[in-house]
Parts: sequence; C-alpha cells; structure tokens
Amino acid sequence: MPWGDSLRAAIIAANTNGDTSDTINLAAGNYTLSLVGANEDAAATGDLDNKIGLANGLTYQQLMFSQEGDRVKISLTSTGEVLAYLNNFTLNLLDLNDFVLA
Repeated sequence: MPWGDSLRAAIIAANTNGDTSDTINLAAGNYTLSLVGANEDAAATGDLDNKIGLANGLTYQQLMFSQEGDRVKISLTSTGEVLAYLNNFTLNLLDLNDFVLA
C-alpha cells in the first residue's frame, strides 16, 4: 500500500491528496476498526470518514439521492443522470460532510 501501513492511513491520504481518482484495493474479508472515537471528520478515530469528490464545478446541491434496496443512488437533479451507486449503504448515513470539492 503506497500510503502507509493501514487502511486508515490510506483513507486519510486519499481524502487529503487532492486527487479524485484514488483506488484502495483490499483483500476480501472483514476489517475491524480499532481506534474508538466519534464526532470528528478526519478519519483519525472511529469510522473512516471516506469522502466523495465533486469535480468540474459540481456541488452537493445539484445531487439527488435515493435508496434502492441496499444501495444509494446518486444522480444529477437536473437530468436524472446516475453518477454513482453506494452499495451496502443507507441513505440516512449520507450528508454534505461526506463530500469534498475536488
């Protein structure tokens, strides 16, 4: 892994390096987060605070979110074009703080 020796280090690096096309590959399996914490958005403790990059002038306000079974669909409000699916995810866990301007 080029960004350190842990998944957390890789997520922090991907969130802060300015590149919107980072890919982190993991072996299949379950991963336990061992740093307990809450109420911070830098992935330093608790959850990993992975961010979704908004590029080419796209803003959070231009997005539409819908729950489809066990995934969330992200699309453009203006055209309905689907931009992404977040698999195994619940819509109520997503908000403005999960996005970063790229």
